[in-house]
Amino acid sequence: MLSKPNQPKNRNFVVMSEMNDIMQSTTSSRKIAKKFGKEHKNILAKIRKLEETQEEFSELNFKPSSYLNKQNKEQVEYE
Repeated sequence: MLSKPNQPKNRNFVVMSEMNDIMQSTTSSRKIAKKFGKEHKNILAKIRKLEETQEEFSELNFKPSSYLNKQNKEQVEYE
């Protein structure tokens, strides 16, 4: 799929890493929210709903993490 010429590329949306000789791509719930113009709290709610209804999928695809917000408070995110 070709990108639109006037659309900026977000090179930091997905991070590629190698773990045990396996290439993995990761992103964060905050980056997903920003990329799709959604509020992070709504993305978190959707992930939590998946945890309740799709436990195996959720365990394989979402790892709890945290970050420091502008007020230097620890906040939840998923990777």
